[in-house]
Amino acid sequence: MPTVLEEPPPNLSINAWTGADSDAEGALTAETKPWATREPPQSMQTLAARIPNPRDWKDPKIGWGLVMEHRPEFSAADNAALKGMPEAVRDLRKFRNGVVFGWSAEFGTDRLLRYLADNTTVDVPISDVVRGTADNALPRYILILGGPTKIPWLVQYTLNLCAAVGRLDLDEAGLQNYVSAVVNDWAETSPDVSKCVLWSVNRGGTDITALMKSTVASPLFDALRADEQIGANAQFLTDADATHARLRDALSNSTPGLIVTTSHGRTGPLNDPAAMRRDLGLLVDRANATLPCADLLNAWQPNGAIWYAHACCSAGSDTGSVFAGLFGTSALARTLDGIGKLGAQSAPLPLALLGAKKPLRAFIGHVEPTFDWTLAGADMKQALTASIISALYDNLFEENPMTVGAAFADYFLQVGNLFNQQSNALLDLQNFKPGAERKALRCRLGALDRRSLVIHGDPAVALPKLPPLARPA
Repeated sequence: MPTVLEEPPPNLSINAWTGADSDAEGALTAETKPWATREPPQSMQTLAARIPNPRDWKDPKIGWGLVMEHRPEFSAADNAALKGMPEAVRDLRKFRNGVVFGWSAEFGTDRLLRYLADNTTVDVPISDVVRGTADNALPRYILILGGPTKIPWLVQYTLNLCAAVGRLDLDEAGLQNYVSAVVNDWAETSPDVSKCVLWSVNRGGTDITALMKSTVASPLFDALRADEQIGANAQFLTDADATHARLRDALSNSTPGLIVTTSHGRTGPLNDPAAMRRDLGLLVDRANATLPCADLLNAWQPNGAIWYAHACCSAGSDTGSVFAGLFGTSALARTLDGIGKLGAQSAPLPLALLGAKKPLRAFIGHVEPTFDWTLAGADMKQALTASIISALYDNLFEENPMTVGAAFADYFLQVGNLFNQQSNALLDLQNFKPGAERKALRCRLGALDRRSLVIHGDPAVALPKLPPLARPA
């Protein structure tokens, strides 16, 4: 018998598109009380620490580290030297003056294995530990090498709460393209950092795309347009203009530094897993068409831009969904179940863009869907996206631009904050406070939703400075 919540919430919507209009919503009809009252994992209860001097990854008290799947067949010294790894990986570690860690399933989300040149190892906790590049320390910048079948998304989620984290899941050719761009500071690319392209599908009414436009795309556009150095260089393609053709034209004609898209992500057809894997998370435009990666790259090269895609599975999928079992037999439940059966993978769009001839700097997207309940307050009138706007405008376009990893530190702080609020709601529940169960559910749903945001690419990359204003003589 489903647990009845105080003030049961309405149908919830997600930004997934299977090809059927009804597949984006469902009511919480499962036994929500055990799920909402589940204690947050210990590693998730720690709030993300502020990063001192976050741009200076060269500082040994900050540092940069590479995490790869543990290779027991190699000695600690050989693992530290990245013996047997692609040359591009060694080049990137050398450029970042980084240290090397290994991960295996036995470490879970508790620790990493630091490889030392003297052929010894050190267990480094993913917790309140010395920061930097010392032998027993955890760097503030972490790059995970490989896909989520090698190092799970959960490891990235956990590290996100205490470090600036990215992932490179590219084949050898893609790695070479990306690393060459990083170590040469994108010398062969020419993004115009003062130009920004925002593309936001809006189906109107109660569809979640309307909410994503009003809480993410529109306020960000307003901030960019008000900036003296950007102003009219910010383009906003929405409503009738939210087509793939218009997006391709805007990108190829302006080579922007920042691209922000809000839309459904392709997650269907549910009866064709091969097609779902091929098209996972691809942006769905106003005509319900998906954006083929090859068509996009035939018209445009990323040229060192940063892309934020607020769409279901735009970054990838995982084995099972953390939201499974909450929505009964609704269309939303079937969508979550279908995505979860695909298993862990990176989505095709970030891989194509990061591995391109003139690659993207970084791609930020979701592994799970986003719920309307986590984009706005209980009355759906107050946006809960301030940390996204701040990351994409205030931080990336500072006078000394933040690295992409540091730019999203406050966003991940909100994940820990929501888990903390859930813990507080559990105390209220023990004291029979009205509405405590609903608050616990909302906070847990919001924390897990936000936690699934990940960065593809090196978290230490940053946009170039905006050009100075031309002042009258």
